[in-house]
Amino acid sequence: MSATQTPPKIQSPPGKKKISGKEDRNQDPGFRPRPSPDTPREEAKPGQKNKEKTPAVLDPKDPSAVKPTASLGSGTDTRPKSEENNIPSNPKDPSAVKLSAGLGSEAVTRPKSKKNDIPGDPKEEHNNQKSSTKGRGPRGRSRSHDRKKKDERAAQYRTTGNAYGQEPYHSAPNFPAATGGRAGQFQTPVFAHNQPPHSGPTSQTGATPSTNNAFAQQQEASNQQVITQQPPRQRNVTYDAHNFNMSLGDTRKTSDPNQRHEYCLETDVDMTATVAERKQQYEGMQQGSAMSHLQDKNFASKLYDKAKNVGLRIVSAVSGDNTKVSVYGSTFNMDTGDKTINNTYNEDDFKCQSLKVVQSQPPASEFISGANITWDLPKARKYVKKIQVIISDRSGEVCHSPHLTKFSKEWKIDDRKLECGKRYHTTIYCTYSDELGDFQHPSGDIDFYTRPAKPKDFKITCQADSFTLKWSTSTGNCDKHYVEIYDKDKDVLLDRKEVKGLVQECKFDVDMQRNIYLGREYKFKVTSYYEDQDNPSNKEKLFVGDKNGPQEVRAKFIGNTNDVELTWKKPDGSSWNSKVNYIVEVLTENKVFININTTDTKSKIDGLKQGTSYTFQVAAITSNGMPSLWIVSNSLKTKSSSVKVEKFNVQRGTEDSATTLYCTWDPPTGVEEYKLRYRQGNNSFVMCLGKDCKEYVIRDLLPNTVYRVAIKADQDGYGPYTTPETITTDVGQVSKAWLELDKDNLDSVVVKYNEALNATCHIIALRDSSAEDQPRVHTDDGLFTDLKNNCSYYAIVTPKYGRDKGKEKQTQEILTAPKAPLIMKNNFILDEENPSSVFHLSWKSQPNCCGEEVKISCLDFNDEPQILRHERESNEDGKCFLTYRGGRSGCKYGVQMRTQNRGGFSEWSKPFEYTTVPAKVSKIELEIVEDQITCSWDASLNANNYKVILHEYKLNGEWEELEVKETSGRRHSFNTEAGHGILYACKVIPYNTTGEGETAWSNTELSPLLPPKDLTFKFTDNGIQFCWKKSIGMSSAKVQLTDYEKFKVEKITNQSSWSPFELYDGTSYEFKVWARNGSHLSNQYASISFATAPNDVIVKRNKENPETSLDVEVVTSHDGPFTLIINGDKYISFRSRHYVIKDCQPATKYVIGAQSIFDKNKTTSITFGKPVTTFPAKVSGVTCFPIEDTSGMTLKWENCGNPSINYKISWSKDYIPLHPITCKSSEHKFVDLKPGTYEFKVSAGGADSDPYTIIVPESPKINVEILTSKLMHITCDNVDHADNYIYKILSDNLDTLKTLESKQPDLWVDEHQFQFQVGALYLLAVQACCHDNNEQNHTSLPTKRWLYAGLEKPSDLKVNLDNVSPTSKAECTWNKSPGMLKAKIQVQDSKRNIIEALETPDLKFDLEWLEPNQTYEVKIWPGDGKMFFHDDCASLKFVTAPNQPDKVTCTQNKQDRTHSIDVTIYSDYSGPFIVHVLDSRRNIAKEPIETNDKSMTVTNLQAGGSYFIYVQCKFGDYLTAKTHGMYCK
Repeated sequence: MSATQTPPKIQSPPGKKKISGKEDRNQDPGFRPRPSPDTPREEAKPGQKNKEKTPAVLDPKDPSAVKPTASLGSGTDTRPKSEENNIPSNPKDPSAVKLSAGLGSEAVTRPKSKKNDIPGDPKEEHNNQKSSTKGRGPRGRSRSHDRKKKDERAAQYRTTGNAYGQEPYHSAPNFPAATGGRAGQFQTPVFAHNQPPHSGPTSQTGATPSTNNAFAQQQEASNQQVITQQPPRQRNVTYDAHNFNMSLGDTRKTSDPNQRHEYCLETDVDMTATVAERKQQYEGMQQGSAMSHLQDKNFASKLYDKAKNVGLRIVSAVSGDNTKVSVYGSTFNMDTGDKTINNTYNEDDFKCQSLKVVQSQPPASEFISGANITWDLPKARKYVKKIQVIISDRSGEVCHSPHLTKFSKEWKIDDRKLECGKRYHTTIYCTYSDELGDFQHPSGDIDFYTRPAKPKDFKITCQADSFTLKWSTSTGNCDKHYVEIYDKDKDVLLDRKEVKGLVQECKFDVDMQRNIYLGREYKFKVTSYYEDQDNPSNKEKLFVGDKNGPQEVRAKFIGNTNDVELTWKKPDGSSWNSKVNYIVEVLTENKVFININTTDTKSKIDGLKQGTSYTFQVAAITSNGMPSLWIVSNSLKTKSSSVKVEKFNVQRGTEDSATTLYCTWDPPTGVEEYKLRYRQGNNSFVMCLGKDCKEYVIRDLLPNTVYRVAIKADQDGYGPYTTPETITTDVGQVSKAWLELDKDNLDSVVVKYNEALNATCHIIALRDSSAEDQPRVHTDDGLFTDLKNNCSYYAIVTPKYGRDKGKEKQTQEILTAPKAPLIMKNNFILDEENPSSVFHLSWKSQPNCCGEEVKISCLDFNDEPQILRHERESNEDGKCFLTYRGGRSGCKYGVQMRTQNRGGFSEWSKPFEYTTVPAKVSKIELEIVEDQITCSWDASLNANNYKVILHEYKLNGEWEELEVKETSGRRHSFNTEAGHGILYACKVIPYNTTGEGETAWSNTELSPLLPPKDLTFKFTDNGIQFCWKKSIGMSSAKVQLTDYEKFKVEKITNQSSWSPFELYDGTSYEFKVWARNGSHLSNQYASISFATAPNDVIVKRNKENPETSLDVEVVTSHDGPFTLIINGDKYISFRSRHYVIKDCQPATKYVIGAQSIFDKNKTTSITFGKPVTTFPAKVSGVTCFPIEDTSGMTLKWENCGNPSINYKISWSKDYIPLHPITCKSSEHKFVDLKPGTYEFKVSAGGADSDPYTIIVPESPKINVEILTSKLMHITCDNVDHADNYIYKILSDNLDTLKTLESKQPDLWVDEHQFQFQVGALYLLAVQACCHDNNEQNHTSLPTKRWLYAGLEKPSDLKVNLDNVSPTSKAECTWNKSPGMLKAKIQVQDSKRNIIEALETPDLKFDLEWLEPNQTYEVKIWPGDGKMFFHDDCASLKFVTAPNQPDKVTCTQNKQDRTHSIDVTIYSDYSGPFIVHVLDSRRNIAKEPIETNDKSMTVTNLQAGGSYFIYVQCKFGDYLTAKTHGMYCK
C-alpha cells in the first residue's frame, strides 16, 4: 500500500467491545487512561497541539481510539499517538476516551475505589483499621450503613467529580513531597512579636497531601487545568510572606547547533535590607524577558527542585537576627507559565522536641556541676549539618558548646560555668545545609533554674526554753529552707520547719511531746529550695545546750511504784574522778516541789503525790559559783487508785458472724481511756478506745476460730483486765466466685474464687444448666476439661473447716465455645461477572451463635490473611451468605471459618483450597526471524495451558485468523511462513480448570525491508538536498543527519528527498537513510559524508616574532585538508588546522582566508578572517607620578610620534597579571590602587618596555583610645614598606582641622596639639606613605573613623513608680544628649549593691523585683555605640512604696475602757497611715483617721459596742491593702 493511499478503517479484534464517549467502568474495574509517552507525568501538557494532520491507521492495541475534536481551548489528548499514518492499530487497549471539545475543557483522570467505583475515603480507611473485631464499621456503624454512604458518594462523584464536595482529606505534615506529590495550598506565615506583618496580600491556608495516599496523588493529576494558546510569560517564584521574588533568566542563544537550556535562579531583592530599601528595590526591578525554549519538558521539574531548596533556605534567612522576623510554616509559589507549584514548610519540622536540662549532682560550691542538656532531633533532621547550644542570662551569653555532630542529642555543661540559684536561658541552633550553602536556624529554647547552694557551717545558740540553728550559704536566690531535726541514734524525724526567703536561722522550742530537750545531741539537716530545684545539706550531729551543765537528763519510775529515779551525765570536759555540785528541782505546775543538792549523777525522788504530773530539772554549779543552764527532763505522772469495768459481754456480730465480734460494757465514772484485748492462740491484740466508748465491734477475724476477749480502764493509771470471755466465730463463705473459659482449650472452663478465711479446703461443683446430669466435683482444683461445646455451665463453691461445711456461693452461667464448622465445595458459588476475583460463601450457623469469621489466605504470596466478619442480630433460620471481592487472578486461596457465641470463638475449620481463573499474560512479544514467526510471553500464575492465535492484517483493514494452537509452554513457533511485507499480530489466552483468563495481544511485526538505493546530494541556494529511490515494500524513510559528535537530527518522511532546515559552517556531516514501513525499519541503511565551509579563520601575530610571522587557525570540526588564500592569492594546501606564515613584512596589513577540501577534489566556499597588521618597535621612558591624597598615580612614557598607534599597558599586582589596558595618549591615570606591588610595561604593538615597579602600602588598621575629653591615643598596625604616617582630624562637614605626621605607628593628641569639643563629631583619617626609586611618595587609601571625644549627660532623668505595683515595679525614662546612641544603666540599693545592670538603645527601661519601702539610685552613662563616657554620668534616687502593715493589735484603753481603743501598728514604714473604724455590722463608725503614729487611741466610741479596725499605708496617692486588726469590744 503506497503512502498516499487512505488506509481502510480497522475493526475491533474479536471478543472486544469498542468504547467511545465515556469510560466503561463496568467493563474494566481497574481502568485508567494510559499516559502519553512524551510527558513525564499523567497530567495533560498545556498548550500541546495534535501534530498528526493526516488520517492515520491506528495501532491495533487501541481499536476504540477516537480522534479528538479540534476546538479553541480543547483538552489535550493524553493517549499515545501513532508515529506514522499507515501503522495498524494494536487491539490491546480498549480504554481510549473521547475528549469533549469546548472552551476550558480538560483531560481528567480520576482515581477509583475498589468498591462502587468511588474515590476512597482516607478517613474511613483509617477508621476501618481501628474498628472492633465484631464487624462494626468506622465509628460503630454497621457495614450496611457504610455501603449506603458509599452509594450516595458515588452518585455525587458522577455529578460533581468529587465525592466529598471539598479538597480530599490529607494527613501528611506540611513538607514538600519527595516523590513528586503536589505541594500544599497557600498558608499565612507566623510573624514574631517584634516585626509587623507585611502589607502584601494574605495567603490562604490549606492542607498538604500525603505522598502515601494514592487518592491524593491521583486527585493532584485531575486538578491540573489545561492552558491553550498562551503567550510566553516571565517565570517568577514569589515568596508571599515578604514579596520575595526569584526570577529565571532567559536561555542564551548561540550559533552552536547543540544548544543547551541553562536556567539561572537568583534573588532580585536583598531580604536583609530595611523595609524602605526593599520598597525601592521592588520599584526599580526590571521585568525579565519571556522564557524561550518552552519545548523543554523537564523545565517545571528542574525549577521545582531548585525552588524547593531555596524555600528551605528562605525559612532561615528571614528569621535571622537581621530582620528579627520568625516565619515558620511559610509558603512560596512558583508560576512557570504552564504550571503552578506551591510549597509549604511547617514550623514544627525545624524544632527540637523534648528539650530539658538535668542537674544530677547537687552542687557543693557556688557553681553547679554535672548538668546535662538533652533534646530530640527535629523532623527535618536530614538537612541538619551541625548543632550548637548557647546558654545566656540577663547580662548576655554565659557559655556555648562546640559545634556538635548532626546526630548529637545531648551536651554536658562544663563545671564552674553556671552559678547556683539563678535563671538561665538555653537555645539550640541547628545549621542546615542545601545546594546553596549552610545557614543557621534556632530550633528550640528553654528557661531553667539552677540548684541553690548547699547550706553549711551549722551553729547552735541556746536560751532557757529554746535554741536557734544558724547556717550560711553562697546562693544568689532562694525561695525557702526546710530545717529538720532527727534523733541522733534512731535517725527518726522529730520536727520540721519552713524558713522563707534568704533567712539563715531557725528557732526550736523545747517540746516534750516531740522529745526535744536541751542537753542532748541531735542530727540537723537543712534543704534549700529555688523554684523547682533543691539542694539538701549533709546531716550534721550537734549538741544542744550548755556544755558546762549536765547532759541527757532522764526520769523514770522505779518498778510499779510512784518513786522516780533521775539520771544525767557530767558536763562536757569533766574528768571521771572530778566532783561537780548539782542542784535538782522537782516542779509541779511550774512550782518547786522538792530541791536537792548532790554531787552524784543520779538521784532518787520519793514522796510524790498520786495522780500528779511532775517535771525535773538539773543545773551544775560552775567554777564561779553560778548555776549553769537548767536542763529539763521528761515529765512523769504518778499513778492513782485502779478502776474495774463491770458487765462486760461478748457475742457474734450480726453483720458477719464469721469475722466480727460485738462487745458491750457499763462505763465507770472518771475513766480517761480503755484498752480492749483479744487473743487467738498465742497471738494477742490490744485496741485503745476513748473514754466515751461503751461498745465496740472487732472486725477482720478468722472464721470458725476461738477468741478470748477482756478489757481494762484507765483512771490515773490502768486497772486490771476483766475475766476473759471465750467465744468461737461462725463458719465463713467465699466472697466472690466466677467462671472463665480456658484460652488454650476451648472445651475447658476454670472456676475462680476468693478463698474463704481460715478454710481448710474448698469443694467446687460444676453443673450443666441445660440438663440434669450429675455435677462434676473437684476439691480446690477449678479446671474442668472435656466439656460440651456450645453449652451453658455454672459452679457452686463451698468452703470446709475440717469436717464442717461453710456457706455455698454460686457463680453466674457461662457458655462454652462452639465447635469448628465444616466447609465443603458446595458452600462456594463463583461470581458470574468476575470469576477471577469474586466468589460467594453460604452456610448454616450453629445454635446460640451470633456470627462467623472467614479467613482467606493467598497461598501463592506471603500476604497477611484477610479476615471477613459476618454478624447478625437473630438466628431464626441460621442461613448465612458472604461475598469476597478482593481476590487476585490466577491465585490459589485457602479458606477457613470459625463461629462465635457468647463464650468466644471456635477453632478454625480445616482449610478449603480454591483457585481463580488465570491472570492476563505479560511481556508478550512477536518476532520474525527470516520466515519463522515466533511468539513468547511470561507465564501466568496457576495457568494449565495457553491458547495461541496468529492474525494477519489484510488490505481491507481487518485482521484474519491464520492459525490456532494450544500449548503448556511460554513460547510457540507457528507453522505459517512469513511473507514479504506482511503485518502479523498474535493473542494469548491462559486457562485452568476454573476457566479462561483475560486475552493479551502482542505487538505487530513486519517482515524485513531493504535500504533505499541511489543516494545522492546537491547544494542549493537554501542549503543541501538529498535524493534516493525507494526499495520494495518501503512506504516511508527515516533520515538522520549527524556531525560525528553531539549534533543529530532524525526525521520520518514519506518523500524520496529531504532538505535539512539549517547547516552550520565548519562542520563535517554524515547523512543516513533507512527504509521504513510503519514502526519497522530496515536493518541496513545508505549513507554519504560531506563538509561545510570553515566557521572562522583566526589570524594572530606570532608571540616569538610578531613583526614578521603570523599564526593562522582554521575553526572547523573538519579534519582537513585546507587551502590558504593570502591577500587574494592561493598560497598553500595543508592538513592541520594550525599553520604559521613566516617572512611577513613588518607593519603590513594581511587578509587571509581558508576553504575545506572533501571527497578528494571537492572544495567549500572561502571563509576570510579579520585583517591583521604586524607590530612596530619598543617603547621607553616609562615613569610614575603619584596623585595627592589618594592611592592613585599617573603612568607616563615617550610618545612614538604616530597618532594612529594604540598603546598597550601590561601590568601586574603582586606578580599576578591583570587585564591589559589600551590607550591612544602617552599617559594613563590609575585611581585608588589596592595595596600591593605593581609592575608596568608599555607596548606600541611590538616588544614591551622595561618594567617599572612601585609599592602601594596597605591602609593601616587604627585603634583610638579616648582617655579624657582632652587626651587621645591613636595606634595603628605597622604597615610593610611604610616610611611615615599622616594623621588628619576633620570636622563633621569634612573640613580639615589638623594634620599631623609621625614615623611611628602611634600618636598622642593632647590639648596642646588639638582641643576637642565635648559633644562634637570628628572624622579621623590615617594614611601610610611609601617612596619609590624615583623618590615619589605613594600613599595608601585613608582609614577613617567617626568619633566623639565626650558626650553630654542624659537629661530629664525620671523614675515613675508603677500604678498597679508601686512596691516592686518602676519605669525609668530620660532624654538623649547629642550624639548619644546607647545608655549604660546601673541600679543600686541603699547598701550600694548593684541589683540591675544593662545596656540599651531605648529611652526607658522597666525595673522589677524591687523591695518595698526601699531607697534606690539609678545611674546612666551616655555612649556613642562604641564606648561609654564615665565622666558624664546622670543619677537619681527614688523610694518604693511600702507594703500593707504587718500586724495591727487593738486593746481597750486603760484610762477610758468604755469609749476608747488603743491601736498599735506594726510596720517598717514610718507613715502616714489610714485607720478605718467599722461597727459590728461592718458599717463605717468613724471617718478614716490619717496619722503618722504607730501607737494611737481611737476615742468617742459607744460604750458596749463592738468594732473592727482596718489600717492601710498611704504613700502619696497610693494606698496599700488593708490589714485587719483584732475584733475589739
